[in-house]
Amino acid sequence: MGLAGFDREGKTERRAAQYLEPVLALLSQHGPDRLITGGEICAQLGIAKTEHADATSVVRAVVSQLRIDGHPIISTSTGYGYARRPEDLDSTIEHLQNRETRISRARHAIERARYKMATAGIPPAQRKLFA
Repeated sequence: MGLAGFDREGKTERRAAQYLEPVLALLSQHGPDRLITGGEICAQLGIAKTEHADATSVVRAVVSQLRIDGHPIISTSTGYGYARRPEDLDSTIEHLQNRETRISRARHAIERARYKMATAGIPPAQRKLFA
């Protein structure tokens, strides 16, 4: 099972893959009323910082992959846990939707900036070549 989208070289993904089952086991012991922080997960499982990634980025990669695999992992500003009821996921869903919106806005702004840079000094009639 792959861990897509976390770094181009795949170092975080390869490293995170070994922690899928241990993190899942640990999260299943922590519900919405008893969350565990990324730092605590790292400490309990011996996940350490490397030259390629800090330890909590590995935890984030694992949590993302567990969610993609269908596990109901919740997250808040205070930690992670395993949802016990459907409504436990509501705030996590809202948070992810807000992140999607902010990322989309940032991407569109960067695309506009790129277009402006690419077409600077080019007559308007020729700009369609860069669109």
